[in-house]
Amino acid sequence: MKRITLLIAAVLLSVFTMATACKTTPPSDAAKLVEEKVREKTGQIDLYVMAIGINGYSNNVFPNLKYAANDAQNICGVFKAQEGIFFRNVNTLLIADDGGISPTTDNIISNMEFFKDVRPNDTVILFVASHRIIIDDTFYIMSSDSKYNNDDGFILESFVNFNDILKALDMPAYKIIILDTNAPEIAKGGDITVLRACKEDEKAIETNRYDGGLLTTSILEAFEKAETELGVIKLSALSDYVVKRVGEMSENKQTPVFSAASGANELIMGFRLNLSDLGINIPSSN
Repeated sequence: MKRITLLIAAVLLSVFTMATACKTTPPSDAAKLVEEKVREKTGQIDLYVMAIGINGYSNNVFPNLKYAANDAQNICGVFKAQEGIFFRNVNTLLIADDGGISPTTDNIISNMEFFKDVRPNDTVILFVASHRIIIDDTFYIMSSDSKYNNDDGFILESFVNFNDILKALDMPAYKIIILDTNAPEIAKGGDITVLRACKEDEKAIETNRYDGGLLTTSILEAFEKAETELGVIKLSALSDYVVKRVGEMSENKQTPVFSAASGANELIMGFRLNLSDLGINIPSSN
């Protein structure tokens, strides 16, 4: 897969040079040329996006969240808009309590079958906005029906063990996990790229100032505002924007952590978009 990634980078460089030399080529045509040339080298690439957003919880250990479900829906929307542009197909699955599949533990685990048709050159994105717990150095996602009682504490069988998710993603493909929660360091040095909302001693902030989590808000903004060549959003540009923007929005109280798998920085995530066309409106920071 390194070879494919390097080919993409080489094609982007050559097309950018061509577009710069030919001043009569409008940006939209140049972007189409990038798409055509990249597809000549890579074939037809599909994107799979599973977005999990959980606002409400059956136990009273943690407060309900306000924007997690909407963040998950917006993540599906911003990537679905890339269908037919760079990606041949964009397959999305929303698991959220404000729409889509109910985010119970059983539903989350059973729907990992969503990724069964992924091919080696495809891209996989798993997005999670939820509470979490860490017990005995094991990372668990809290689902809508995760249980706690005064006698036994957390009933771990009712939580989503993140190791089970990693096993489900054990496939030859480009894999990206986005965790809009305070998550421990995971998958470092493996073949999975991970974007965590914050350092372990910080909080993953959601706020009505932006009507969402800061990490998700910055990802959405990046597709409209990130400075890129010919409007092509590579993973490196996306992560750079996110880290800087979340620092600004949180007044340096939240620091996203990005760990890229080998060669992942050059992955193309899509093209720039107009968020308002997708019905995504992010309140101004002013």
